[in-house]
Amino acid sequence: MVNTSMSIERSILFCFLIFSRIFANELQLNTTSGRFNGKEVILNNIRVRQYYGIPYGEKPGRFEMPILRKYNSSINDATQRPAGCLQAAGGLSYGPFELSDMYEEDCLTLNMFIPKTRSSAPKAIMVFCHGGSNQVGSASLFDGSAVAAIGDVIVITINYRLNILGFLTPGPEIMPGNYGLHDQILALQWISMNAKSFNGDAKRLTYIGHSAGAANAVLLAMSKRSDGLITRVIAQSGCPLNQW
Repeated sequence: MVNTSMSIERSILFCFLIFSRIFANELQLNTTSGRFNGKEVILNNIRVRQYYGIPYGEKPGRFEMPILRKYNSSINDATQRPAGCLQAAGGLSYGPFELSDMYEEDCLTLNMFIPKTRSSAPKAIMVFCHGGSNQVGSASLFDGSAVAAIGDVIVITINYRLNILGFLTPGPEIMPGNYGLHDQILALQWISMNAKSFNGDAKRLTYIGHSAGAANAVLLAMSKRSDGLITRVIAQSGCPLNQW
């Protein structure tokens, strides 16, 4: 005699496993740095995929130029807010996010917020550079989910080296400095290289900066090193002509 209850339970379990696998694959992102599992939230009735701490660069040597992250064949977790780069004492906080004790040197990472909508056309990309006088701050102080959902755009926030490790120079003949700016260029290159993997349009990339991040955005847009990487700039409360 067939146990009907047992058969139903097995059928339900089988369906659950199948849909779980499909859902997991849908949230998995394959990049030049490796494969990453993200998570999903619903805002304004729109599903937004979140990926935290995807590395775009290798752990940088002190006062050395950044290099692209090598591919990691394992499946990596990208659901937790990553540490920011080493910085000046005191840190920086905005709203509900307090990350004053989350700093490390292997910090060349970015966070991604990708809306899932009916349109299959590649989406415009908004890359955000945090402020903090180029001495403090973190990409993880900002949640791009709401902007992604309402604007139907891909939002990316980036970490870059700060303070002494990012900008110290005793003179170009000894140490050129501006490593934090070179980190940002590398992040933009990584985004351009991987745009197709997350349905982004690399030809519609807007670089947004707040405070010192705004000055960085304008400086990078003026630099030949960013040719082909930046389409537009939004500078919020800062520019290269500020006294600081």
